[in-house]
Amino acid sequence: MNVILKSTAMLLVLASSHSYSAFNVNPPSVGADSSGTYRNLAQEMGKTNIQQKVNSTFDNMFGYNNTQQLYYPYTENGVYKAHYIKAINPDEGDDIRTEGQSWGMTAAVMLNKQQEFDNLWRFAKRIKKIQTTTLMLKNKAFTRGN
Repeated sequence: MNVILKSTAMLLVLASSHSYSAFNVNPPSVGADSSGTYRNLAQEMGKTNIQQKVNSTFDNMFGYNNTQQLYYPYTENGVYKAHYIKAINPDEGDDIRTEGQSWGMTAAVMLNKQQEFDNLWRFAKRIKKIQTTTLMLKNKAFTRGN
């Protein structure tokens, strides 16, 4: 048992040192908030075509390539209101989660996709308002003994 633990620990150390060595060992002495220059860790690890891959992934997820779509329009009574990110969950069924909306908005901001951000923001605000109102109504009914 002791040998297994030592072996596992050694593998973890080797794996982490390899990952660490892939990055620039002499990072800038001034932070990005001061210099305005942000590190590209993927590039430091020797990855290529980074922006093309990021754009392609965004296009896939937001449905512009008709593959792996997670971004869908939200309507009420047939009237468009916003867009949302749907989680694909084969075990429990597809659903909508707040972290999906936040990651979608984060990606939109990072890639300067104003329209996609605005669509997700409208949905997040609308759903939060509905959930808050529903919770308040349930609490009132509960406190009145209904």
